[in-house]
Amino acid sequence: MEEQSTTIQEWLSRLMRRSGFPDRWLSLEACPACGGQRIKPAFTKWSCPHWVCETCSHGFMNPQPTPPIIEEIYNSGYARAFRKHVEIPRMRRDSDEPPIYSISEEAASAIIAGARERGPCRSWLDVGGGFGWFAKSIRDRHGVPRVGLVEIDAEAKQFAEGELKVPSIEQGDSETWDVVSAVFSLEHAADPITFLSELSSWGKKGSTVVVCVPNFTRMNRLVAKASSANVAPPYHLSLFCQTSLEAAASRTGCFDEIVIEEFGGPGFKIIDIVDHADHFDITIPTEENPVSQTVCTSTYEDKDQRLADFLGTIQGRFDEFLEEVDGRESLVMYGRVGEKNP
Repeated sequence: MEEQSTTIQEWLSRLMRRSGFPDRWLSLEACPACGGQRIKPAFTKWSCPHWVCETCSHGFMNPQPTPPIIEEIYNSGYARAFRKHVEIPRMRRDSDEPPIYSISEEAASAIIAGARERGPCRSWLDVGGGFGWFAKSIRDRHGVPRVGLVEIDAEAKQFAEGELKVPSIEQGDSETWDVVSAVFSLEHAADPITFLSELSSWGKKGSTVVVCVPNFTRMNRLVAKASSANVAPPYHLSLFCQTSLEAAASRTGCFDEIVIEEFGGPGFKIIDIVDHADHFDITIPTEENPVSQTVCTSTYEDKDQRLADFLGTIQGRFDEFLEEVDGRESLVMYGRVGEKNP
């Protein structure tokens, strides 16, 4: 039986010891996005080293958990508790409200409009779609007559099928789809090239693949580093920027056309100039306390605290400038599926 942990870092530390980190984790010798070998250590967060590719600017955890460890990551600790005590009750209260870690209805509408501009939209398959909110919104609010969900989490799949009436599609189904999406899923994939290739396999020639990921902008890579909210070990294995997302999609050889756009607020937050990654932790929800809270684990030095306070007061003034010169917080890729390989 799993020993009870109260925070992500406490649980992660136990998981790493139990799973033989780092020796029994997978060490990467090439960039998982572009395949280049010009990679180097960049920073560490919560004892998890992150590297960066000098060719495509991709960030990634290195070493990474193996498939059995990934399975434990999503079926224990924070992920399991958050699903049970926060996500499912919240979805039951209001299934029209976007999940906490999903996109807004406004962003969803823009993405659906973008897919419609690129081709037919009579059927839509959402891969890694969690509890089915996005698929339900596509059907009920945007009039796509046939939707489906691919999800490996049994609890989430059961909720989508039973309570939102979103059908689950099994791998190997011969049906092809007009649109195939993966919303904030690719960054969790151990092998992004295989994941993108599998997305294209669900569609016929000319279908549209839609992929949304957090945007690890240049300022995040060079300044924020571990302080960026995009850096979320052990869940986010990849930290995509526009260059690395395009490199990964091109490398699959599955797409005739790739278009990448940005959405959301600024990708870089100026408060992240202060290195705060190891000053904070996140509580694991329980039945008695079904919330996830950020807690301070150590105090700043005086000068860092004063700087953090100052940056917090002026942060909003720079949002528009940062959006323009550094980029927005999320990326959406539209890929047109090319001729299928025999």
